[in-house]
Amino acid sequence: MSILKGVREKKNQAVQQLIGAQGITQHSIALIGGRHVVYFLMEPTNLAVLSRSHVQAKVTALMHILKTLEEVELFCLGSRDDFEGNKRYLKDRLEAEASEPVRRLLEKDMLFLDQIQIQTASAREFALALRFSSEEDIAPVISRVEKLLKDQGFRARLAQQPDLKRLFAVYFAQNMTQLVLDDYDGQRWVEAVH
Repeated sequence: MSILKGVREKKNQAVQQLIGAQGITQHSIALIGGRHVVYFLMEPTNLAVLSRSHVQAKVTALMHILKTLEEVELFCLGSRDDFEGNKRYLKDRLEAEASEPVRRLLEKDMLFLDQIQIQTASAREFALALRFSSEEDIAPVISRVEKLLKDQGFRARLAQQPDLKRLFAVYFAQNMTQLVLDDYDGQRWVEAVH
């Protein structure tokens, strides 16, 4: 099979099929085959205000936590919209625009986007993703991980179902304009009719 044919076939699959997800439970993503992924959301530490030795201590503490866990991933994602595409569009429009009043409006839009981006610069989320072979394995490990994180001075909490939906919405759509996320596309409109 050619690479392009494989890409076309994957393009027609739903995201749920591509990542092998079966559903979202209260605290995990249930995968096909009975596996589960649990997420801990960690509050970022402002490293700019810490001394070099404190930063090194934080890195070492996190390294020790990660070494004690078997199947763990650490990731960071922006929890707000990405403004770079909009800023590029406005810059291109500004270069092509001949009308001075429209140019001034485009410049104001770019300034506005810069201000919003500065305000949300700290809107990063860090998460630990733990993989489990079955749902029964989750409970004992969760309490151990919570204790490890707390003992090492990290502020973290177990992601709940709304957090999981939001994480996936940011990751896949790069858009967080909705406050409440539906379980299914268009679910609230169907429920509003009934």
